[in-house]
Amino acid sequence: MTIDLKKIGSLDKGADGVVSVGDEITYTFKVINTSNVPLQNVVITDEKLGITENVGNLPLDDTNTTDVKENEKVIVSTTKYAITQEDIDAGKVENTAVVNAEDADGHKVSDDSDSDNPADNDDNGANTNNTTDSKGHDGKDDNDPTVTLLDQDASLKLEKTSTIDEDATAGHIIKYTFVVTNTGKVTLTNLQLADDNKNVKNITLGSTVLAPGKTSVGTAIYV
Repeated sequence: MTIDLKKIGSLDKGADGVVSVGDEITYTFKVINTSNVPLQNVVITDEKLGITENVGNLPLDDTNTTDVKENEKVIVSTTKYAITQEDIDAGKVENTAVVNAEDADGHKVSDDSDSDNPADNDDNGANTNNTTDSKGHDGKDDNDPTVTLLDQDASLKLEKTSTIDEDATAGHIIKYTFVVTNTGKVTLTNLQLADDNKNVKNITLGSTVLAPGKTSVGTAIYV
């Protein structure tokens, strides 16, 4: 007695075409009865998506399902996931779902999800050509996690201003203020300021980590 769970994600980047917090991934789950007995109480669980869904039964003569292979029946279910800043910083959303079911006698069967996307094959897979067959199967038995890659739009804006005494003479100090703004969509780390004038010294920066839309202020002096 066996059951098979396929899972694939489709990313909607929204009207601006740029991956942003709140954009949605639509996941499609295909539960396939690969047994020769009807299955009931078919439940999909996905911890990352926060779902536990009873999608019904898989009788062998179910006319509401679609043949994917001879003697196989499938239930299709969809759910949406809103992208977080943590996902964008990671550059991907990766997760695995589980399906559980049982036959009329209470014998249980389960399966971890496999991705219908051939690019998601893990390093242990035998399918090195990244291909699927005519039924959409990736040609391997391993249960690969479903991976949705997220573009990381990184950009910065740097503004520099200076102040000096009106009666400044040689040896007086010019103070520079630097304002760094993260104008992209991904959190930036290890920020560093440098000035090509060797007489600009003691450069400091308030924060070396910047979330999107945030600013960090730095200072330096010129003698």
